[in-house]
Amino acid sequence: MARTSLIRDNDPRRLRRVLAVFFVALALPTAVLVWQAYARLEFETFFQYRRQAESLTNQIDSQLGSAATRLDNLSLEDFSFLTGTGNVYQRSPLSTLPLRSDVPGVVGYFQIDASGALTTPLVPAVGTAPGDVGLLPEDLDQRRQIEARIRSILAGNALVDAGADDKTEAQEERVGGAADSSGAVSSNLNVALPEAERALADAPVRQAANRYGRLDDLELDEGLQQKSAQLEQRIAEDVAETTMERRRVDRASAPAPRSATAPASLASDGDAAIDAFARNLEGFELSLLDSGHLVLFRAAWDGEQRLVQGMLLDTESFYTGAIDTVFRGSPLAAMSDLVIGFQNEVLVVLQAQQTRGYSTTASELQGDLLHRSRLTAPFDELELVFSITQLPSGPAGQVLAWTTLVIALVILGGIYALYRLGLKQIRLAQQQQDFVSAVSHELKTPLTSIRMYGEMLKEGWADDEKRQQYYDYIHTESERLSRLISNVLQLARITRNEPQFDVQTSTVAELLDQVRSKISTQVEQAGFDLEIVADKDTRSAKVRLDADCFTQIVINLVDNAIKFSANADVRRIAIGCSSTDSDGVLFTVRDHGPGIPGDQLEKIFRLFYRSESELTRETVGTGIGLAIVHELTTAMGGTVDVINREPGAEFRVSFPRAHDS
Repeated sequence: MARTSLIRDNDPRRLRRVLAVFFVALALPTAVLVWQAYARLEFETFFQYRRQAESLTNQIDSQLGSAATRLDNLSLEDFSFLTGTGNVYQRSPLSTLPLRSDVPGVVGYFQIDASGALTTPLVPAVGTAPGDVGLLPEDLDQRRQIEARIRSILAGNALVDAGADDKTEAQEERVGGAADSSGAVSSNLNVALPEAERALADAPVRQAANRYGRLDDLELDEGLQQKSAQLEQRIAEDVAETTMERRRVDRASAPAPRSATAPASLASDGDAAIDAFARNLEGFELSLLDSGHLVLFRAAWDGEQRLVQGMLLDTESFYTGAIDTVFRGSPLAAMSDLVIGFQNEVLVVLQAQQTRGYSTTASELQGDLLHRSRLTAPFDELELVFSITQLPSGPAGQVLAWTTLVIALVILGGIYALYRLGLKQIRLAQQQQDFVSAVSHELKTPLTSIRMYGEMLKEGWADDEKRQQYYDYIHTESERLSRLISNVLQLARITRNEPQFDVQTSTVAELLDQVRSKISTQVEQAGFDLEIVADKDTRSAKVRLDADCFTQIVINLVDNAIKFSANADVRRIAIGCSSTDSDGVLFTVRDHGPGIPGDQLEKIFRLFYRSESELTRETVGTGIGLAIVHELTTAMGGTVDVINREPGAEFRVSFPRAHDS
């Protein structure tokens, strides 16, 4: 029913509209399914890389946390050149040169007392001879250069006095042993030292505000990250609960910091109380200076004297050693940017697909937010933000892309094949209509002639001369009718794939004689001359075929030649036979008519094909003669083609030569 409705009107435009609707009906759901699959795959890929970003963050945090733990284990005396009690002294572990630190990028260690005086464990106390502490003069010069650099950096950030080179008497005595808490030092307890601490705490805001902008201003799409976070919400809640419990335990077990204004009467409770008060160390904090240097510092108490101890870090070296090296060694470096923030300010951008690089602006940071996390103390002011500009498809994405391409090709190819098939069916329906019209005409004409001449003979209206002429007309029309019926029956057998052949070995001479007897009368009555030419060697050649089918082939070719050269100046049909180079026999049928247009040479053997419209054509015929020629020739192992000659057209039928076994 569907096929009938498609070709009912023989309208290709209607067929195209129907197939277009069919294509849309297939393409839309397929596109939705592919899009859903792609979105799911994108999320799964995003989730996979998000887990990698979490793992990378944990790795960086673990390494820095281990380094911070070792820093926390440093004693108060470790920030002096010599450590020890009584008469037993040794160099501080921080006095080694070159500098050693688990935190990358260390410039040097320092200590600031309440008066704002700077010391470093690299340099012994003033007045100490280098030889007394095992130093060479050139070694001391190198250490003083590092001290000068530390002083310059801190002084440039208004943390110490650039000219404060002289050590107080109390500092000199600390090198030799006990420390003296003088009234002068105590008087600066709430003046110089708090100013330095406030400067350290305020430094990152001043530094970052003029460089990259804020993390919250980054134009990153958080959709996939939020969806991924929701998927892990239950796990995240469990982890958060465990982390909070651990922090509560840590706070409960940590010693309470001593107030700067603690009364001195606490020292009268005994030696144990004095010792606890004398050595009180707070945890390290991270800050950023105006010069761009990072500083790790802590508050320390030496009796009632308050100190600031810490280490200066070169920012780029710190980022490179602690973060960039780990980042570049992970798969994330190939597809993700890493933003390092400090107190919600963008400090550094590590860009993807680079060996090592830093962005100068944050304007190019657009894409999907992959992961955002703070590090733990003392680096908890640092925040890592991973963003993806283009999510890699991966192997699964390539499979989906190829699958989509195959589906698209199948749909388009199927629609195209249906369109071609529909056009073929439309053309076939048109040809069948033309065939019915042609057969009706071909049957009606000879039957009308036979009936007319028969009635005239029956009524005795013709004399002896006319009577013989009428008999010839009746005979000619009956043969024409027989050929038409024979072609129709042969077409029916070919259409049902039931051709019947009586294949025998025959000589060319026998075949030509049979053809002559069948077509000579037809050619003569049409007013044409018949010419059959074959050389002696070829006439004796043998071929295996059905002689009757071969005769029908030649009859159809001759009939076609007569029809299309009826108005030719030369009214002659030439049948030739010759041997081919490929050990075959070639039969030719040539007329001297107008020939065949070049664009129709390959079409004329199609079933029902006619070069003329049924409404305007001048020649008779059904359009099945040449199709039957092609089918019969092919079925018997031969080939057929046509060429134009000057003048006329020549049909060429060849069969392989038969050899005696």
